[in-house]
Order: sequence, then C-alpha cells, then structure tokens
Amino acid sequence: MTTYFAENQTPGYVLWKIKDGEIVFQQSGGLRAIDFETKITPQDRWHIGSCTKSMTAYLIGILIDEDHVRLNDKVIKFFPKATQLKHLTIQDLLTHRSGLPEVTELQDKTAWSESFRRDKPVSELRQNFVNAVLKEKPRFARDSKFAYSNNNYVLLGTIIEKIEKDSWENSLNKRIFQKLGMSEDCGFGPQATRDLTPPDQPWGHTLVEGKLTSVPPKTKEMIPSDNPLAIGPAGTVHCSFESWSKFLIEMLNASNGQSKLLKNVTAKKFFEPYKDQMTYAGWGGIINPERGTIRYTMVGSNTMNYALYVIDPKKKLIFMGATNSGTEKSLMALYGKLKELDK
Repeated sequence: MTTYFAENQTPGYVLWKIKDGEIVFQQSGGLRAIDFETKITPQDRWHIGSCTKSMTAYLIGILIDEDHVRLNDKVIKFFPKATQLKHLTIQDLLTHRSGLPEVTELQDKTAWSESFRRDKPVSELRQNFVNAVLKEKPRFARDSKFAYSNNNYVLLGTIIEKIEKDSWENSLNKRIFQKLGMSEDCGFGPQATRDLTPPDQPWGHTLVEGKLTSVPPKTKEMIPSDNPLAIGPAGTVHCSFESWSKFLIEMLNASNGQSKLLKNVTAKKFFEPYKDQMTYAGWGGIINPERGTIRYTMVGSNTMNYALYVIDPKKKLIFMGATNSGTEKSLMALYGKLKELDK
C-alpha cells in the first residue's frame, strides 16, 4: 500500500472504514515528509481543509436551535453596511447559492495575499478579509444556481463570532470539540510544529517544477504551509483520525435522527437534498434515485494535503482518508483505495 501511494506522488496516507460506530479497517503508512525517514503513525494529525465547513455548518445549526439565527435571516442583519448583499440569506451562504466569488477572485486584489500575514492577530486579519468580501457584488441572483465559494463560509464564521461574541475557533472548540471529546487532537493551521525538524506531524507536499516537494511550516515561509487563518471557518482545521471520526459519527447519527448536538428538526433540514441535488449544509450529496439512497461527502485541501470522507446513513458506514500531498495523482489514489474499501 505504501508503495502504491508513493508511486502516486504521496509520501504518507491514512485510511479508515467505520461500521455501526466501530472501526473495521484502519491503515496508515509512509513518511511524514520525503526529506526525512520519520514515519506516519496512527496518532498523527491531518489537515482536513474544506471538511472544516461541515463543522462551521454545525455551529450555525446549534445557533438556530438556540434561536440566535434563522435560515431566512438576511446577511445584512449582521453586516448593516453591506447593502449590495441585502438580498442574501444564511441559507444562501450554507448552500453556496449566494453568487459570491472565490477567495482568490475578490475585486480587492491584495485581500487574499494580505490574509496570509502572521504579524497581526487573527481577528484583525479575518475582519480585514471579510471587509473585502462585503464589498463584492454577487455574480448572479441569490439561490438561482450553485457556485462553490469559500467566502460563503468565511462570512458564516464571522456571523458566528458576532452572535457568540467570541472567536470562531473558540466557539468550535467549546461547542463541538469539547462536547465530542475531540479537543486534545484537533487544532487550527498547520498540524506540524513550525521550524521543527524532523517533523512531529505530516508536512504537506506540492509539485515545484514537476518535482514533489515538502512544504514545512516555518515562522518565515516562502510557500505558505496552510490556508490563511483568516479564512478559518472555510478550511483550517486539523485532527487526528480518532478525533475526526467522532464528528463524522455524529454526522451519521444526525442523518438518522440521533444527533447529540442538533435538534431533530434542524438535523433533518441540514441533511435533506437541496436544489441541483446538492445537500443542504457544509457537505455534498451523492444521490442514487434508483436505489433511493444518499451519501454525504466532502473533500478538503490546502493544495498541499487532501482529506476525504463519505457517509452512508442507510448502511451506517463511514469512509475516511487523507494524504500529505496536494497533487491530482494523490487525490485519485485516495479515491481509488476508498472505493476498494466500499466493496
């Protein structure tokens, strides 16, 4: 297995299959970085990228249950000066039907590059980035079509901060990580300690002039080792698989009406298929009309790592995988091995 991933531009990997809440397959292997012989361990932490959105959506669900926000609340309620977004709702952001551009496509050309700065508090960097997003005019009429944008979840995270009067990071830790027993093995930003060699956790990898190259987290980085913390609600969480599986088991249970964190009416709404056969909140859906089944799935990446989950409520199955490489070959290798586990 390790050779298979190495041949597909992937130094290290992890694969899990869970049935009825129990791990029935668990495997990891390879290296934390191609520069060192430090091996992957079962306890290693992995960047989960946009799979973070599932957690941000959950926080919105919790706040809905507590009557702090509603799906049809207008975005302008939380950002009164953003009159060009006055028609957008919480629902539009959750379902990627707002028309907002991607993080790299803002009219403010410096917003994305400035978001990577580490000489200012995260709160200030996030607010500066959000200010740039709020100046955007939606590219199409709200709820008229699906167009994935990380900016939707950056705004949702900021709305959570306004309601909670606390950072999105602290809210996620208190509301989800601590309640599900995930706190010790989950965090934000690079999973490995900056400036430390050999690596204490997997380093990400990318292609540089056609050569697979490690991207170590450093205090002063030429290549950013992760998504900027400014867009945290859209994709900066890292977790061990033991901890991440606790959240995915919660999602599986919620899709079957047994959530520990959401009221049944909210869970049912969030796991319903939505327009364009996309599911409702921070995950996608694979719908099989002939079988009358649906699976929930999400892929996360910071261009240097990949993480992937698939949840099958009917069979009570969860498939999880991650690699410390952001290449297309690595993603396809991950898909291939997870498909083998589905047989």
